[in-house]
Amino acid sequence: MADSADRSGLAWTQRIPLTGVYAQAVAILIVMTQLTLLPELPDSPAKTGIVYLMTDGLKLKWGYTSRGLRQRSGELRAQVIGFMSGTRQDEARYHEMVRRWCVGGEWFSLPDDPAVLYWLQLTVRGLAQWRGVPADEVLARITAANIRRAA
Repeated sequence: MADSADRSGLAWTQRIPLTGVYAQAVAILIVMTQLTLLPELPDSPAKTGIVYLMTDGLKLKWGYTSRGLRQRSGELRAQVIGFMSGTRQDEARYHEMVRRWCVGGEWFSLPDDPAVLYWLQLTVRGLAQWRGVPADEVLARITAANIRRAA
């Protein structure tokens, strides 16, 4: 089998003179190949996506996604309470507010501190509705479920 490079070090494709449309097509293919070889970079903390609050019926989860919210709720098998436009930094601020009630990862139990629970209620009122159900109504149901469970 013959080597594709000769003594000049050039592959046979580099020795063929390309002009016009063919030259442009080859140039585009080279750039596309180079771009696909770049590593995927993590999302910038300042990148705007969706900050959401979800529930499994008892616990809550603040999260961030740059993908579709429907897809994310399906992955987690959780109900979306509400959402808003935001960044990972916004999500981190919400996590900090409920850090004391963290039960693992981004999930937390309903706060037992009245001031934090009031903050959560006010925050939820500012979220966009998911499927027409007001977010504060969903939070009220979760609160009731947690009270029944504790009794």
